[in-house]
Amino acid sequence: MERCHFLDFVETLWFVGPIALSVVALQIYVYFIWYRDWLGKNTFSYRLLTLPVARIQIYLAKATTILLYVLGLVALQLLLLQVEIQVLKWMIPQEFRLDYSVSEITSLSYLYILFPSSLIEFVLYYGVGMMAVLVVFTAILFERSYRMKGILYAALYCALSLFIFLLPVLLNDFVFNNYFYVMELFVMELIAGILVLAGAIWTGNYLMKNKIRV
Repeated sequence: MERCHFLDFVETLWFVGPIALSVVALQIYVYFIWYRDWLGKNTFSYRLLTLPVARIQIYLAKATTILLYVLGLVALQLLLLQVEIQVLKWMIPQEFRLDYSVSEITSLSYLYILFPSSLIEFVLYYGVGMMAVLVVFTAILFERSYRMKGILYAALYCALSLFIFLLPVLLNDFVFNNYFYVMELFVMELIAGILVLAGAIWTGNYLMKNKIRV
């Protein structure tokens, strides 16, 4: 008789569903954190943009809020993993189960994306996530600055950012015929990501200082 283990539960909808729901909620909040300042009958956007601080601080504060929410949800999931593993041990006798540690569960499933095994992987995964968030932030500022035309500008900006980020891979595959080593390609992707990240912050700062409309 095959013994059950926690990895079987990790693949079920009961486990994947709440994680997916949290991801969707965070994606919605990336937009909500900006548009709540403009939508409705309040004038919070006026007060926010007239604070005696550099407007880029507002931009970075919103990005920090998203990052803290993400890390908070990840920490909660890590805590729940410990609880769920213990519940499994209470429900199923030792002879009918295989026990895995949290590190083994995360390394053997899709959870390694949420819980990277090394500091470098953590910085890479969450760095790319924050880069995407900042690109969306700047796209929202394009829409807020130029309204209907801003939607087109935002779409073009997102497409350009994605193109720059993927440019090393595209060149390696279609121009240089896989000429570069993996480490060389990694370094080029890292540089491209930093350029996109810096471009998002610089463009967002420019729009907030010179173009944003309330």
